[in-house]
Amino acid sequence: MPRPTTLHRALHDMRNLSMALLGQHRFASHAGDVLLVCAVAVGDLEGKPMTAWKLAAYVGMPRPTIVRRLARMARAGLVARDGRGRYSLTTEGRRRAARAAGRQM
Repeated sequence: MPRPTTLHRALHDMRNLSMALLGQHRFASHAGDVLLVCAVAVGDLEGKPMTAWKLAAYVGMPRPTIVRRLARMARAGLVARDGRGRYSLTTEGRRRAARAAGRQM
């Protein structure tokens, strides 16, 4: 069997993130969602939750797309919006992120 390349490992890790965070086995069709959840987590980790505008700039997607995806993630219980329009991971989102991080090691 050929030795895994850095790209192979990165794609494998992203697939694991997709499964752990979103419950999706097909990473490619949900890559944007994984990237968005990771961006929300970055805001949480830095103690500076981001608005949809900042998240759109951070991940390089149109704001309407970000808003639609965040609404879907909020319905799934992964993210929550505060009174100032900033998004952060919910307890469930943090639990899934921790589980995903455990798979990465």
